[in-house]
Amino acid sequence: MYEHMTYEYFMERSLASVSLDLDKRQSSIIYAALAVQSAELAGVYAQLDAILKLVFAQDSAGEWLEKRTEESGVDKREAVKAKRRATFNIPVDVGERFFVNDLYFVVVDEGIVECETAGVVGNTPMSDSNMLPVSNIPDLELAILGEIIIPGEDDESDESLLERYLIKRRRKATSANKAHYKKWAEEVEGVGKAKVIPLWAGEGTVKVIIVNSEMKPASSELVQAVQDYIDPVPGMGEGEAPVGARLTVESAANKEISIQADVSLRGNTAESVAKEIADELERVFKGISFTDSTEIKMSLINNVLFRNKWVEDYSNVLINGESNNLALRDNEVPFLVGVVLNG
Repeated sequence: MYEHMTYEYFMERSLASVSLDLDKRQSSIIYAALAVQSAELAGVYAQLDAILKLVFAQDSAGEWLEKRTEESGVDKREAVKAKRRATFNIPVDVGERFFVNDLYFVVVDEGIVECETAGVVGNTPMSDSNMLPVSNIPDLELAILGEIIIPGEDDESDESLLERYLIKRRRKATSANKAHYKKWAEEVEGVGKAKVIPLWAGEGTVKVIIVNSEMKPASSELVQAVQDYIDPVPGMGEGEAPVGARLTVESAANKEISIQADVSLRGNTAESVAKEIADELERVFKGISFTDSTEIKMSLINNVLFRNKWVEDYSNVLINGESNNLALRDNEVPFLVGVVLNG
């Protein structure tokens, strides 16, 4: 809006207003005084232009985006601490602390530990990792970190917050419609995305299928947490769902996917390149999980192969042994089993 309010613009206007009988050459006092004024004015208008953009969510960021979304009841999600299963050879008291991979985990319930550091870092230690007790626990011989129950999450990104804000503004979640059930499910800590299937078992029934924040199948505890939040006593309206609505919450299921291709490589081994391709495909699969995409397209696999710097040429690309797109059901998320490259 104020792009034209530049230093040159103000200098031209200011010099034009000075009487012709006065010295306004670049070496003059008048020119120097107007130059300072014009620079200040240009700076002010540059700041006004930046402030104006902060009014609109799409152009905003950081705390200003948060203020904008909060007006519509969309609060930024704070970092979440990972909760994981744990195995001990004896009962361990709540509050006992353990150390693994530079992280501390504390016992919060029987067989459950929570990372003291919020964020995805709590997801990183491998399952079956040995944990070291911080204090002496008599007769403790076994302390094994297990699978993730509630994935740790970092503070929500601006991109994610903006997406949720725009969804709420454009798809009204009211009166227990589909958007409302989706909103309720995704409000539960640890839930990544949710799909809603109305009338799945007759009148008054609703099914919600969820994945965790890593776009993977949800744990039984997370499924129960969503059930308890929305409809703890079926049909009684004790949660967010209205009276008469009977909710069933399920976890998504893995759809195992294997990729095979014949390739010509430049300067690397087939095993190393297959690992790179697998890492990239896992990132791509995570991005399309539980979106409007209902299939794994051949073009997606070809794209990843084409972009890899070690792949000179490729052919005979197969998904699960076939050269066709792979359809996904409503409750399925892609799970990469492996990549085989024949060089």
